[in-house]
Amino acid sequence: MAFNLKSKYLFFILSLLFLFSIAFPAIVFAACTPCPDGSLVCCGNAGNPPCTIDDAFCLITNIVNFILFQLAPILAVIWFSFAGFTYLTSAGDPGKVKKAKDMIIYVVVGLLIAYLAWGIIYSFIQMLGGDTNWLLQFFSNPTE
Repeated sequence: MAFNLKSKYLFFILSLLFLFSIAFPAIVFAACTPCPDGSLVCCGNAGNPPCTIDDAFCLITNIVNFILFQLAPILAVIWFSFAGFTYLTSAGDPGKVKKAKDMIIYVVVGLLIAYLAWGIIYSFIQMLGGDTNWLLQFFSNPTE
């Protein structure tokens, strides 16, 4: 099977993307310790060392954790409440009942996709030899 230059270039780019997709999560979740003052990164402020590329990855980790574990549950509760209100005020209208049920399904599916993606990445990192106690962070206080 002969490969032309275009298919070799595409194969090379896809290989690099695959390798980067394996290495990037391991770098991002490598060694990110929470800051004692509660800021997103522990660098660049008065009395702290200058920021490095590791701090940029730590910032990404902190943003993802904020969205998944602090913002998403609040938004899900608000959306569930709105769906319940829509269901209660539908007065038997099949269109509103279907809309409310669909909203509940969308919230559940969205949360499942977000948390399963996070869990798969963390499991993959654990297989690569990363932090093995990632599940325990569900039961710890994030401000500690």
